[in-house]
Amino acid sequence: MTIETGALEQAYAKVETAYAVVAADTLSATDAIRHVQLSLTGKNNREPSNEKRGTPDRSQSLPRRKSAAWNLSEVNWEPSGTLGTVSNVAKFLKAGFGSIHTAALTTDVNDASATTTQAVLTSVTGLAVGDVIAIEVGGAASGLFQATRIKTIATLTVTFDALTAAPADNSVVLHGSTFKLVNNVTESLAIYKYFNAGGFKQAVYGAVVDQIDVNFDGTKEVTLGMQGAGAAYGDTAGGYAVQSIPAAHTTVGSPLGGMVGQFSVNGAAFPVIMAKAKFGNQIALRNKELGTSVASGIGGRNNLRDATVEITFFMENTALLALAHTNARGVLRCMVGNVSGSMLAMVMPGVEFEVPDIGGEVGLKEITITGIAYATTGNDAVYLAEL
Repeated sequence: MTIETGALEQAYAKVETAYAVVAADTLSATDAIRHVQLSLTGKNNREPSNEKRGTPDRSQSLPRRKSAAWNLSEVNWEPSGTLGTVSNVAKFLKAGFGSIHTAALTTDVNDASATTTQAVLTSVTGLAVGDVIAIEVGGAASGLFQATRIKTIATLTVTFDALTAAPADNSVVLHGSTFKLVNNVTESLAIYKYFNAGGFKQAVYGAVVDQIDVNFDGTKEVTLGMQGAGAAYGDTAGGYAVQSIPAAHTTVGSPLGGMVGQFSVNGAAFPVIMAKAKFGNQIALRNKELGTSVASGIGGRNNLRDATVEITFFMENTALLALAHTNARGVLRCMVGNVSGSMLAMVMPGVEFEVPDIGGEVGLKEITITGIAYATTGNDAVYLAEL
């Protein structure tokens, strides 16, 4: 016998054309994802019977509804390197946010009088309100980009969340793909994991993206953590059918570190050590109806969607502390990378912070402050982008 080893795992994920129809969609090499930690689980949930039989012993179990879950607890968020070509994990982000707007556009500022919040562009083809764009700031050909969210478009004039400085005439403007929140999440995934030593394989069907974590760290690669419930689980030993592993494992992109990037609060640069954002969909599956043994669809939300952020920084700038004391909201913008097609961004238009605890440890003083991201006009608490 061959003992399986985690070093040889391969993972694939595919958007389902119908909810949790086992092995219904053909799996291909390009459905592959690279991952660090992925677990797929399933439970029979059988319960011991409480029937009385003249002795205090339990003698049988009773069937209950089966359940499944998945946890992609760590994966590098790897931009493809090409504007308009999404990353391997974009399918998870789209399923969690509810929508993606992809429009590969490289244009420039055609405005010598551009401000920190408005500019005339040479082209706005494909752009939409709510898109996150990268604008070259620091002079044309500087190659220094900042991410910002488009607020309005009027002919060729766009307004956006405040940059740290006005872009110069001829500065480059980029858009690739923006992930946007919606009212109703309707998309599900089939997720597969293969252990190649002895051939063990697993699958979860009807997987919904209930929680997404994103971590921008100055010393590490940008990472994501995603998890949720599923309808049906199977593996080599039993349960629901699992497709055969594709002949190849084809992925795009490269890991992106946090050594090049920019973070700002209300249009002012703010040096951070790391920024961790998390949001939860509070998704409930349909798993109670008579005549069913597993979840049959996405029921809706158990509660209001939540989005939070945790920022760690050296105690040298008190702008976030001032926001916390006044309950004023801040616009957070984060960008990592400076090469077209290889940049990742996050924008939170309205974050309210809590006053943090300040410890007494020896050494460089680091502060971690937490905040809640609120919607300003609906479904706009957080945006992610591949640029």
